[in-house]
Amino acid sequence: MHQIQAHPSLTSLFAVPHLSFVVDAMQAGSSPARIWVDDLDAPRSAFIWDTTHCLYAGGDASNPAFTDWLRGFIADTYLPTLEREKLGGFKLTLASPEWEDPLRAAFQPLELSKYPRVCYRLNPALIPPVPELPPGYSLRPITRDLLTAADDPGVADLIEEIELCWPTRDGFFERGFGWVLYSDADGIVCRCTAEYASPGQIGVGIATRESHHGRGFATATARQFAQQAAQLGLCTHWDAWTRNVPSWRVAEKAGFEKISDYDVLFWWGE
Repeated sequence: MHQIQAHPSLTSLFAVPHLSFVVDAMQAGSSPARIWVDDLDAPRSAFIWDTTHCLYAGGDASNPAFTDWLRGFIADTYLPTLEREKLGGFKLTLASPEWEDPLRAAFQPLELSKYPRVCYRLNPALIPPVPELPPGYSLRPITRDLLTAADDPGVADLIEEIELCWPTRDGFFERGFGWVLYSDADGIVCRCTAEYASPGQIGVGIATRESHHGRGFATATARQFAQQAAQLGLCTHWDAWTRNVPSWRVAEKAGFEKISDYDVLFWWGE
């Protein structure tokens, strides 16, 4: 098998709404990834590892040479790394259902669970105004200076998110953007960041401090983010677990429309 950074045919192997923007970002170097294909000239099958918890399979699932290699890679490289690095578990996203059986076989003896997810895309015409915030709260763009506030616990969480989703912090500031909702008393209480960036498109990562749930802060931050994404002309995606109702409801309140439902395979250690 061949490890690559990019290939003109790679996007076509992952040509589904919830994966194409992710793979494009990896090929653009905006998201960490190790990519393998079966053939350098005309790849039929591909496997991607984001170097932590996320794995992706695309193209032809009935390619014996590739699936044989994949079983060896998982047994000899991935699972030992999972244990050594204490990664805890992983999520497998498939470009087609045909990959499920080969991957279940490759990960034996682990028992993989299946969970539904949902993907949304921003419709700029549907973005509502940003709501008025209570006194003592403000929306702020993410800047390098913002990340220097060492006494704010929200900063550590924000840095962790950026460094998980981007190869470097500089890469985020060069090709991404984001917003936080800031409390004068508590610091950052919500963050919304660009991820999976490639020319003309991005994904969204968002989280609210648990103590501030249910107050509309995620909706306000997401709308501010959506407005900037629309101004930049970006095709913007929002991906969530189907059972995470608060997440996709915020997406809908910020102007996103559902474009696909899909399943992932999932394993998390005891």
